[in-house]
Amino acid sequence: GARTLGRDMSRRKLGKASLFPAVIEDQNDEEEEVDDKPKIPGIQNLGNTCYLSASLQTLYSIPQFLHKLYQSYEELCSFKELPLTTALLEVAVTIGALKEEDVPMISPDTARSTLLSSKAANPSALKKQMDVLTDKFAGYEQRDAHEFLGDLVDFLHEELVDSPSDEKDDESKKSQESNSEDAEEKPATVVTTDLPTDEYFHLKVRVCLKCKSCGYSRSKEELYRHLSIDVGEDDDGESWGVERSLEHFFQAEDRELNCEKCEDGTSATQTMEIISRPKAILLHFKRFIVTQRDNGEMVLRKNKAKIPLKDSLSISSFFSAEEEKPNGLYHLCGVVHHVGNTAFSGHYTTCAKRNLEEESVEEQWVFFDDTVGRRRTINYVTGNETNQKNCYMALYELK
Repeated sequence: GARTLGRDMSRRKLGKASLFPAVIEDQNDEEEEVDDKPKIPGIQNLGNTCYLSASLQTLYSIPQFLHKLYQSYEELCSFKELPLTTALLEVAVTIGALKEEDVPMISPDTARSTLLSSKAANPSALKKQMDVLTDKFAGYEQRDAHEFLGDLVDFLHEELVDSPSDEKDDESKKSQESNSEDAEEKPATVVTTDLPTDEYFHLKVRVCLKCKSCGYSRSKEELYRHLSIDVGEDDDGESWGVERSLEHFFQAEDRELNCEKCEDGTSATQTMEIISRPKAILLHFKRFIVTQRDNGEMVLRKNKAKIPLKDSLSISSFFSAEEEKPNGLYHLCGVVHHVGNTAFSGHYTTCAKRNLEEESVEEQWVFFDDTVGRRRTINYVTGNETNQKNCYMALYELK
């Protein structure tokens, strides 16, 4: 099938969420241990906004990204308002993903929950600002977590880039933009490599097309904030792991294209290779498939094939031979699950790493279901069969 390129969000809307008590219980049916420790604060559901909670908890699993974001906030807040960045950091402080003493210019008061006796954060300010920037998430119906998280990172980047401190470079930026062959509909202007959105979510890929007739080749660079990869199984029924899905994404393929240099060339071989090393990799698993019913109606079917996640991931084999391959591995730090049977209903939950002060271990896996979080083991995150069937996004950090 056709590859998902750039920021392909598929523009899918999930319908209004249903309550799924039976399904949620099923998600936990393989958990062996009981967490009798105090619950960990989550994020308040504003209606059917579990997609928002799950997306934020996943992003918060990389504390260094949040610290870098705060550094950018400190540098830029005197020039202009940064409402989206501010709201994101306020929620992070409220639930303990950031310590108040580490971000003294951020007050968590705005994000304190309106629920009695709840320590969960209220994301209303962040939701309101996203609604200012786009109408795709207006109201309080269920939406697609993948689309929300992708747009959130994009809007954070645009907010940082558009600061007045960079206006003096406008002419040079415009020149760079006019010569860019970026595949995105709205190419991100890379002002400085110090922006956290570029440091962590800037995967650059070289796409090469080689004529099968005369051998003429041409290439362009594409920016990916995340990768959308297929969910599949081998002929023997063995589920694809993440590495196999990435191999499928990066494999060479033939495309019907007229050659610019010869008259006989009507097809070209397309190859893709990574030429940059971001500090994080966000993967979206394409579980929802468009199918046609007997009556001609087009519907979205959910592919429930298992995705056997691993604690670490290497992308070295997809790097260009001309580029320095990354040292170290990408380590799993956040997983979003879509619990439900259709693309139009369901519930989102998250498993995310957290640094908990009272814990003896450096990092602890936490299962977040909106307002509360419970400690879990890595085996629950990667080995639980139900979670493997519901895995919808995975976030990795280079270490």
